[in-house]
Amino acid sequence: MPELFAKFGGHFHAAGLTMQSDRVDEFRNRLNAYAAAIRSDQGRLSEAERLSMEVVAQSTTPELSPTLAHAYQVLDFVYLQQGRPDLAIYAPLALAIQEERGDLYVQAEILNIMGINAYYQGRWREAIDLYERSRDLRLRVGDGEGAALALNNIAEIISDQGRPIEAEGLFREALRAFRAAGSGMMTGLAIGNLGRVASREGRFD
Repeated sequence: MPELFAKFGGHFHAAGLTMQSDRVDEFRNRLNAYAAAIRSDQGRLSEAERLSMEVVAQSTTPELSPTLAHAYQVLDFVYLQQGRPDLAIYAPLALAIQEERGDLYVQAEILNIMGINAYYQGRWREAIDLYERSRDLRLRVGDGEGAALALNNIAEIISDQGRPIEAEGLFREALRAFRAAGSGMMTGLAIGNLGRVASREGRFD
C-alpha cells in the first residue's frame, strides 16, 4: 500500500497539483480501508485486521466516518472468520455511523454481520431480530437477493430449533428469490439447506 500511495502522489506532483496534508492522510486512510476489505476476501485475515486497526487509529475527523465504519465492518468479519466472536464488537459502532448517514444498504449489511455474530454466540432470538431488520432494509432499497439471504439465515435458525416444516417454507421462498436473481451460488445454498431439512426429517431419498 505505501508503494501504491507513493505512485499516486508522484502523479499528483507531475501534473502540477498539490494536496494538503490532511487530504493526503484521508486518501491514504481510505486506501487502507479498501486494502483491508480485499485482504479479508483473500483470507489474509491477520493483514486485514492490521490494516483495519490502522484505519481506526487514523480516523479522527468527521469526514472519515464512512471509512471508519468500513474498517469496523471488516474487523468483525475477520474475528468471526477466525472463530473469535467475543472480539467482534465493532459492528454496532459501524451501524450507528451509517444510521446517522442514512445509508440503508450498508445498514442492512451490518445488521446481517451482527446477526451472524449473535447466532454463533447462541443468542438465536436476537439473531432472528437482526436478520429481520436487515431483510426489511433490503426490501426498502429493492435488494431482493439480499432480502432472500436474510430470510435464508432466519430459516437456518428455525431449522436448528427443530421446526423443519416452517424452515422448509422459508428456504423455498428464498430459493425462488435466488433463482429469480440469477444467483447460482445462493441458489445452491438454499438447495443445500433444503437437503439438510429433509435429512433431519429422515427423508434421505
